[in-house]
Amino acid sequence: MTMPQRFDRRASDVQPVSPRPDLSTPAGESIGLLTILRRRILLVTCVVAICTMLALIVTTALPRRYVAEASVALDVDPGNALPGGRQDQVVPGRTLEQIVQTEIQIVTSRAMAERVFDDPAVGRDPALARILDRPGTLRTLIGGGATPAVSASPAYRDSAINYLQRGVQAYQQQESAVLRIAFTTGEPALAAQIANAYARAYSSDKVSVAADENQESVAALKTRLAELQERAQAEFAAVQRYRIANNLLSSAATSLTEGEISTYNQQVAGARAQASEDQARLSAARAQLRAGRGTVGEAASSGVIQSLRSQRATLSAQVADMASRYRADHPDLVAARQQVADIDRQIDDEVDRILKSLEARARTSQERLQSLQASRGGARAALAGNNSALVELNELQRRADASQSLYETYLNRYREAVARTGSERAGVRLLSAALEPTAPVSPSLPLNLAFGFLLGCLLGVGGAVLAEANFPGFTTADDVERKLGIPAFGSIPLLKAIASPATSGADAVRLQPGGLIAESVRSVFVRATQVAGRYGVVALASALPNEGKTTMARMLGRVLAAAGQRTLIIDCDVVQRGLSLQAGAASGGPGLADVLAGHVPLDDALVADGAAGPVILPLTAPFPEGQRLMQGRAFPDLLETCRGMFDIVLLDCPPILAIADGREIVGLADVTLFSVLWRKTRAATVLAALRLLPADAVPRTGVFLNKVDIRKRRRFGGSDAAFYYREYHQYYQGGSR
Repeated sequence: MTMPQRFDRRASDVQPVSPRPDLSTPAGESIGLLTILRRRILLVTCVVAICTMLALIVTTALPRRYVAEASVALDVDPGNALPGGRQDQVVPGRTLEQIVQTEIQIVTSRAMAERVFDDPAVGRDPALARILDRPGTLRTLIGGGATPAVSASPAYRDSAINYLQRGVQAYQQQESAVLRIAFTTGEPALAAQIANAYARAYSSDKVSVAADENQESVAALKTRLAELQERAQAEFAAVQRYRIANNLLSSAATSLTEGEISTYNQQVAGARAQASEDQARLSAARAQLRAGRGTVGEAASSGVIQSLRSQRATLSAQVADMASRYRADHPDLVAARQQVADIDRQIDDEVDRILKSLEARARTSQERLQSLQASRGGARAALAGNNSALVELNELQRRADASQSLYETYLNRYREAVARTGSERAGVRLLSAALEPTAPVSPSLPLNLAFGFLLGCLLGVGGAVLAEANFPGFTTADDVERKLGIPAFGSIPLLKAIASPATSGADAVRLQPGGLIAESVRSVFVRATQVAGRYGVVALASALPNEGKTTMARMLGRVLAAAGQRTLIIDCDVVQRGLSLQAGAASGGPGLADVLAGHVPLDDALVADGAAGPVILPLTAPFPEGQRLMQGRAFPDLLETCRGMFDIVLLDCPPILAIADGREIVGLADVTLFSVLWRKTRAATVLAALRLLPADAVPRTGVFLNKVDIRKRRRFGGSDAAFYYREYHQYYQGGSR
């Protein structure tokens, strides 16, 4: 029989396509999260449902918690006065936030809890006793039983106070002076009652504190007043004694002295000016006198000198007239000249008198100036003494005034404190009373369900990732290549998943030669030929039994035979003889054992698998015990014979891990199709089998996924053809392509 040229290749023509891969370290990239979620959607859904249900159960089981709030406003002085209406105590530097925080500590203190418990509306409330008697969730689930009687024991009181202190909360409303007092408990009415009791106790506590502080303030002020009064009186007496000792009988003493000095200053200035003027006139007159008596300016202003000079002028005129008429010794001329000389003498005497008058005036002015200066010096000395005494007097006076002012201040505060006695204010006012809450604040069903759902999503995704990381099987071709490091040849669908009318894979190929099953088988074979390049002898193997290699051998044989290829299938599984049994080979007839032993020719042992199917070399009887298929050269020689007679020889090998012969048989094949069950066969199992194969056989080995559920395959992602079955399955309708 002539073989097509593309199948006419011998073993000597082909080299291994790649070196033996490292089977201990899987290759490939990691699986995406979306792909993992698709694969494990059922696991994720179950985990989310369980967590959500647990959240619902826990929420239902947890006791209800109710919160009631009362609001009070603090009367806080802008100058940081303490609340309570008292303006006598101020804490410098305290901010509103610090004041409110202090009040919060007071509200949440144990002392305040004791006050609330002492309120009959709280301490004797059976609801509080019922809460204290039902502390656990288990008691809540099974019911609290009968309401316990209110106890007056110290242990009950201590337990109740601890419970009140744990349940109360106080906080500032935004940045205002409003304090919100909240209480949380399991009963709404009790929550409102205790919150209002806290507001009342806080207000009454502020009143009590204000009254106590006011009483203490009155007593302290009274004692202080007595001390300040005694001190003010002593310092006032010291001022008076000092005044008497230093002759400072009035506060105007220094003022009079200063006025006297001012007057002296004015007089001294006038006297100094007058003395200077008189001295200047005298000096000028003396200077003029040296030039001649007639040049003295002071003489010109004298009436006497003016009269004498007038007389002299008249006599001088007469003397001149008589001198022109008489001789020099004429008695009248001599008498006239004598009169002129007498007048000149009188003028000189008058000038001398004027100079002496100027000297006397200058001397008098100088003496007056000196007298005024001496008087002024005495006044200044007296003023200096008074001022020195006034320094100490002023210090004493300031002390006395300060003591008096402090005394008056404390006296006014004492009067105010006495007036406040019995009318103290709380310093807080109730803005809104606590109302009975209508809904619990915890547990929150929506919040817990959301938390359970979120936790379920996280755990589900984590579980899916963990399960996928530890998933031992194969889902996609990517899984095969990533975990095994060898090619994936394709996948064979599960019959039930495609609603095939056939009862077996071989029947599906016969009934629908153009259907999905047949095309999947062709795809596996074509991929194998592309990878190996040589395919005259094809081994079909698996790691363990019942993984579909025998069915795949019959399907592939029928597909190849239908394509016109002379195809032989040799049943090499001497233990199970699965192919022979499926083909209905007669037991006891000629078979592989007879051919190897040389008892019958090859053609006499062949059995046809259907009318147009391949031929099968069956195992019609078990091998004798201890005898192996690969014993000697009989089987390799037979295989070489078959190569020359057939286009394709398919070897249905025994499980690799179970039968040693299977490993040797694979070494004789050009390419090995390794069958693994979809999502069932473990990767470790396949790796163990691959490690047992001959080194040169592994590069010619590929895996196909058998019995793939096409309907589920899509949600597992990947890039092989099976993932896109939904897009192309209509192509096979009616069995046509």
